[in-house]
Amino acid sequence: MESTQATQLLLRIVLGTEEEKGKIAQCAQNILYYMKVLEHASTCTKPTCDPNCKRIKLTMRHAQDCKLAGCKPCINLLRLSQLHARQCTKGDNCPVTDCVHLRVLQE
Repeated sequence: MESTQATQLLLRIVLGTEEEKGKIAQCAQNILYYMKVLEHASTCTKPTCDPNCKRIKLTMRHAQDCKLAGCKPCINLLRLSQLHARQCTKGDNCPVTDCVHLRVLQE
C-alpha cells in the first residue's frame, strides 16, 4: 500500500463517520475470521467441513498448480497467508503453507 493510501485510510479511521468506522471494523473482523479458517483448513481432513473451510482448501489446491498471473483467488490467498505469517507464533511447526517462508521474507 502506498503511503498516501495508508495515510488516507488512517484519516478515514480516525476522522471518518461512524458508518465508515463500522465498515473498517467489519473488514478487520472478516480478515481475522478468514485467518482462523486458513489455519484450520491447513490441517482439516474432513470432506464435510464448514463451507468456508472447503473454499480455502479448494483455493489452496488451485494455487499449487495455477500459472495465471494476476489470478484473484491466488492473490487473495497469498495476502491472507502473508497476514497470517506476520502474526504467526508457531515457528517451524506452522501447518499453513509457506508460512515459514513468508515469515523469512518479511524479516
